[in-house]
Amino acid sequence: MRTTRIRPARRVTDVVGDVVLVAWVVVWFTLSRSLRGVLDAIAQPLERLGSSTGTMADRIDETGRSLGDVPLLGEQMAAPFPQMASSMQDLANQLATQGQSLGSTSAWLVPLVFLIPTVIAGGLYIPWRIRRVQESTAARALLAGNPRLDLFALRAMSTAHLPGVMRVSADPVAAWLAGDPSIIQGLSALELRRVGVEIVVPEGASLTRAEH
Repeated sequence: MRTTRIRPARRVTDVVGDVVLVAWVVVWFTLSRSLRGVLDAIAQPLERLGSSTGTMADRIDETGRSLGDVPLLGEQMAAPFPQMASSMQDLANQLATQGQSLGSTSAWLVPLVFLIPTVIAGGLYIPWRIRRVQESTAARALLAGNPRLDLFALRAMSTAHLPGVMRVSADPVAAWLAGDPSIIQGLSALELRRVGVEIVVPEGASLTRAEH
């Protein structure tokens, strides 16, 4: 049975990709938490200010009513207070509405800030990562069960960059059809490198003709 392994460069690339994805998720989670903190820091004081302003409006209205009970000059003294109380109450309502609006915005905006970039990144990376694992796993299974490399050489002619194929042979199809072992080995190496697999050759041994 042929011994194979994942190429060290492929392992490093996969680990780096996984770490980058995790870091991406952590960064956007942290940013979304920070955004929630900022919005809450603005919304809560607005709501408290609105509540305080409403309380002040009630006291102004009560003061106006009390002045209205003063004989003779009561009505004149109390005249400005209803308008002042009404203006203060309008301001209180606006402040409370703005605070509640920021709170509502935070409830849906913060999850979106986290989910949109992480879902996009995961949707692009995870299927690509799964395909890489599937390809390398299938390649290792084929190599273990089939001592020939013809299939990998054939795939290299359809998947590898043409300059790389031409460096192996000026006429790779003819060489493959003729069963040229050195060309088949060279072509298969291109495909195995693409799927991240390498054949482990014991020290002092070499690929036999049957393995080509």
